[in-house]
Amino acid sequence: MKQQALRTLTVVSLLLTLAAVSARAQSAGEIRMEVPFDFYAGTQQFRAGEYTFRRDSKTGYTVLRVENRHSSASARLLTSRVQRPVQPERAQLVFQKYGEQYFLTQVWTGGEDAGRELNESKRERRVRELAKNAEKNKVAQGASKAETVVLTAGQQ
Repeated sequence: MKQQALRTLTVVSLLLTLAAVSARAQSAGEIRMEVPFDFYAGTQQFRAGEYTFRRDSKTGYTVLRVENRHSSASARLLTSRVQRPVQPERAQLVFQKYGEQYFLTQVWTGGEDAGRELNESKRERRVRELAKNAEKNKVAQGASKAETVVLTAGQQ
């Protein structure tokens, strides 16, 4: 009887440990952040709000899932690995801003030496070209010099 109770306790402990490790692994690649402006991620436009950014590398490609926490707005985007000399201590979202248009370009999980970079969309490429030629071409509306905007978790 004691042996069966010990065996049951061991199995339950093992299952709880596996569940805890699984939960930690799922949340390790997740970022929750308030984005105070409308932005584009890939080809989709998102409204200002609270978002969850998750990495999913089950298929061999690293897919970034962007989800608005209070609506059904979401997207799955292919990304590539990017590195920089100094790793951020906290999670960061990096946007390129042209006039009043923001494009999500990189996602960094705090404490990791590599982040994820989104492919440039056709829209961003077109807006970037307009911004590049804005000084020569006074007709370009809504385009201006590109700015990099970084949102850091816990500092908004």
